[in-house]
Order: sequence, then structure tokens, then C-alpha cells
Amino acid sequence: MEYPVIIERYGFIQDSGGAGTWRGGLSVRRDIRFLTDVLWARYSDRQKFAPQGLFCGRQGSPGALILNPGTPGEEKAKSKGVSNIRAGEVLSIRLPGSGGYGPPAARDPEKVQWDLMNGKISRLSAETDYLVRFNPDLTVNREETQRLRGEAAKEPPADSGCGTPAEPAGGKKG
Repeated sequence: MEYPVIIERYGFIQDSGGAGTWRGGLSVRRDIRFLTDVLWARYSDRQKFAPQGLFCGRQGSPGALILNPGTPGEEKAKSKGVSNIRAGEVLSIRLPGSGGYGPPAARDPEKVQWDLMNGKISRLSAETDYLVRFNPDLTVNREETQRLRGEAAKEPPADSGCGTPAEPAGGKKG
């Protein structure tokens, strides 16, 4: 066998991109099972500090390197170093997700619906981060979404770093 590995999982991680008017890019997860012993050198970033959002966008998810995920032997590896992986072990590489750009509640509700329907975000994120409400058939409930977003615009969360529409981020000028 030329490459003694099996890729057991390879895909996007839901809700890993920071919420924003323009949602951050999703993180990728790749789980690799090694069929022989290997020496593993790693030089990864953004595991301790998540990628930040910009202009009221939310931060993306931090990355992680996990040996044997979901087993009693699960172990989170440090971002930098050299170690051995034994034959049969699984390494899960989870890249950081990008931060969002702009306030999440300014994202077009139709784009939020598309993200939900395509597994990019969860319904919980659609409703709590983007303030979009849905009908039972998952069409956008425009009246409820508009009402909710209007209420939220009056009082942004104290820790959001974003001002109201009439007040710049960081507080009033002057």
C-alpha cells in the first residue's frame, strides 16, 4: 500500500463560521486512520484564540487536533510539536472557521434559510444569531423575523462591541 491511511471523515463543521452579514467560512474536519506507526509533526494555529469577526461579525470556531475522537482514549493534542501515532489510531484535524463580517441580523433572511437548508448552520443559530424565524415548512416567517430584528436593534447585547444603528461601535463619539 502506497499510502497506509484511511480517510474516515471529510467535511464541513456546521455552525463553525462566525455569524455575520457575510457568514465566515466553515471549518473542515478530516479524520484519518493510520494503518502503520507514524511520526507526526504539527504546526497549527488558531486553536487557543478563535478567528475574530469584523464590524460586528462573530468569531469563527477555533481549530483542534484530536487523537481517537469519541473514544475513551480521546486526547486533544497541542498545536505544535512532534509525537508518534500508532497503527489503528485516528487523528481528527479540525481547522478553524473564519470570523463573520457585519452584524448577523443584517444577513438576508433568504440567505440564512439557504444556509440552514444546506447544513451550513443549525436552526438554533438561524434563530438566535441571525434572528430569523421560520414557518413549519421552513419558509421564512417575514413578519416575526422583522419584529424580532426590530426589537434587537433597539438594544444590542452589552458585550457585542456594536452600537445601535445611531451609535458607532465602541460608544458615542464626542
